[in-house]
Amino acid sequence: MNSLHQVDELVKEYLLFRGFINTFRALETDIRSDKDKGFQADKIIEELISYITSGDIQGLVDYYRYLDLRFFSRLDSRFQRTIKKFELCLLRHYLVHTIQHKKREKVIEFFDIYGSELQGKPEWTAWFALPYIKNPSNDPTFEPFFSKYWVDNYTISLHNFLATTFQNMRKLGSYYEQTQGGTDLFVLKALPSLLSFNMDRLQRKSQQTEIETLKSTVETQKATLEARENDIAKLRHQVLETRKEMTDGISFIRRRAASTATDLQQKTALKSNENPKRSSSESTAIIRSMEEEPFLIVGQQDFYEHPSAITHAKFSSQGDRIASCDMDNMVKIWNCKSQSTDSIKIKNSPSNVLSLEWDARSDKFLYLGTDTGLIRVYNVESKAVVQEFLMDESYPWINQISSSPVEPIFICAGSSNRVLNSNNNNKRSGTLVAWSMKTMSACGTFSFNDDQDINTINLNHNGQMLVVANNAGLMQIFDIRSMKPIMEWKGNKKPPCIAQFSFDENSIYSVDTSGETMCCALLQITMDPFIKC
Repeated sequence: MNSLHQVDELVKEYLLFRGFINTFRALETDIRSDKDKGFQADKIIEELISYITSGDIQGLVDYYRYLDLRFFSRLDSRFQRTIKKFELCLLRHYLVHTIQHKKREKVIEFFDIYGSELQGKPEWTAWFALPYIKNPSNDPTFEPFFSKYWVDNYTISLHNFLATTFQNMRKLGSYYEQTQGGTDLFVLKALPSLLSFNMDRLQRKSQQTEIETLKSTVETQKATLEARENDIAKLRHQVLETRKEMTDGISFIRRRAASTATDLQQKTALKSNENPKRSSSESTAIIRSMEEEPFLIVGQQDFYEHPSAITHAKFSSQGDRIASCDMDNMVKIWNCKSQSTDSIKIKNSPSNVLSLEWDARSDKFLYLGTDTGLIRVYNVESKAVVQEFLMDESYPWINQISSSPVEPIFICAGSSNRVLNSNNNNKRSGTLVAWSMKTMSACGTFSFNDDQDINTINLNHNGQMLVVANNAGLMQIFDIRSMKPIMEWKGNKKPPCIAQFSFDENSIYSVDTSGETMCCALLQITMDPFIKC
């Protein structure tokens, strides 16, 4: 609406250019008599003030009612109270102005015309006495309205209200007058295209800003994509290098094994020539023992952490620490990747450590199972035992512990005292107990009645199943939630040392005391599932 005057000038210029003189003069006349004043708030205020100064109360009321019908009536209903307040103050301003300029007859005329309409309204009750008060500017009721501050404040407020109304009346650009029953109805149309150019400009500017933002986003995404492609290329290069190293290592091992076998054969042949009486079976045994050697040592470090024989040694879940225990029941925790030789020492007298297990979720906790039914939880960071779990006195020997990789739970296998049972000729019994680190209590148990020791227990990747193998070669799979066996079969002929789930959890691998490795396919238990590895 701020550009309306410029548009009027452009239209006039166009009419003169085309030679439409009569239309030009008619437009000039309409502009001079334009009640909207080009939607300029200051000119509308001037028009209202001119009616007040001239004492034309009828013109003042008619013009304000025109503004009300033209603009105010189409505003939201929450503004109607404000509009009525402006009308009230406008009429009071008229009365104050007439009193200030000694025109009491205009005040009397006002009440003669609108007295019946205003009578009964509480805001006008005191104002009916205005023409008869000698000096109303000193009266407490009317004194504020005679101050310049009140007049200026009202004028500015009305001006701001009109300006805000015009700025937000995008769809009130033109109207046409329709007469029906003597009443003028102003029906508003959409804003003309000629006046919409500024809106189009703002829209184009907004779209241009959005385009620039999208371009910036595209550039950022391109940079991110290039960075990720570079990372992928680096990873591919690393994979190729690793494969090459693995291939070279395997080739080296094969060459080394071949050269070792050749050297042994040559040495054996020489010794045979020197001592013909030596039996050929001895040389054959030496060659066979070297050929069957399962590992090739390519590097070695010696850690002298214990003064006596080591009974347990385990890496932590992250591979940074090693926990070991010796025959003197001295447990040591040391960092295998650090240059420092300092280690944490844990004394366990008077009990003996029968089992040792790291927490599968972190390197923070170490579980120690003893022969007194006590399971100690050692905090590596605070270097202290933070919790102790006590088994039933019938199962004091804690010989196996397995930690869940997903929950704060660990399973322990306990058995009765082997020495007392052997002396009393009693059968040994065993139990499985699930312990919760949250509740610090047992959350499930299962008892064995057979006279066999549990050699190994291991949880699967989600801690929901447990494989158990005993001294007789019997293997069982337990559901941890119910602590009941869901599958069992006769496995190795000799006692198994360890049994655990395969990577895909479709098989169980076990190694017995003779060193034989076997694989059991869980989906084919009813068939002959065992395959020698």
